[in-house]
Amino acid sequence: MIPRAVISLGGVGDLASFARFIPVLCGPGILERLAPADKLSDVSPALRAPPDVPVVLVSGVLDRLVPPWVAHDYARALRRGPGTAPRLIDLLDAGHFDLVTPPTPAWQAVRGLVEAALEAHEAPP
Repeated sequence: MIPRAVISLGGVGDLASFARFIPVLCGPGILERLAPADKLSDVSPALRAPPDVPVVLVSGVLDRLVPPWVAHDYARALRRGPGTAPRLIDLLDAGHFDLVTPPTPAWQAVRGLVEAALEAHEAPP
């Protein structure tokens, strides 16, 4: 199945530039578990062809693990390539885990984005 949209929640678009922070934020060995250095291009969106689908980058303004500048840097990289510029959404009063915690206002915003993406791409009857 080919995705029809990408919604990144506090995601890291460029693992190579963010790699130095990963052991501190996520623990030692995490990056190596994701991919050995020679396979980083397999898992780092910035090292792959830009998606041919709409991209939404959602960040929590209070996120200390993956701050909004990470999404903004990736968005700038995407804008240099062909295709549509990604949509950046910075949610106020939201940290990293609020984006995926159902009772939070941030999750309600994320849920709305997901539902809108699904509705926009529903197959005709």
